[in-house]
Amino acid sequence: MFTRSSIIVGCTAVALLAACSAPGGTADSTATGMAAGTLAEANPAEVRTTIEAANQRAAAGMVAGDLTAALSSYSDDAVMMMPGMPMMTGRPAIEAGMKGMMDMMKVNAATFNTQDVMVGGDMAVETGTFEMTTTMKGAKPMTEKGKYMTLWKRQADGSWKAIRDINNTDGAPPAAAK
Repeated sequence: MFTRSSIIVGCTAVALLAACSAPGGTADSTATGMAAGTLAEANPAEVRTTIEAANQRAAAGMVAGDLTAALSSYSDDAVMMMPGMPMMTGRPAIEAGMKGMMDMMKVNAATFNTQDVMVGGDMAVETGTFEMTTTMKGAKPMTEKGKYMTLWKRQADGSWKAIRDINNTDGAPPAAAK
């Protein structure tokens, strides 16, 4: 069973990993570091801009209740790790878990703040904070804050996809079920 905190944190993870590829499924050579059909050295400032844009598109998808938009930047073999839940391995498992959460609540607002992006070759590690307001069915809105770390990998087409994500809230963990 999902706890209220795990649902909120789960939606946060979705937002952090969504919409990394350019619109229409094509790579944008200026944002991805592609040069004449080969992958050039990744520019850290451009990678950060790409990740921040992906986070904004994902947040918009979550608020709209659009699961496809919210999950569009997961790699097929991505792994999501959220508090109080088993690890979700692979896009089908992540989609199923996120659908269950989004069916239980409405995301009213989401803000994601990238604090740092470290780039090494075709990998980038993003750390950041989030604030999200959600409303569970039949409940009052609730706002939570937290932090996350996401590992992004540049794909052969130059787009960046999230391959690992872990996050948690700043509040105390929920009391153990009795």
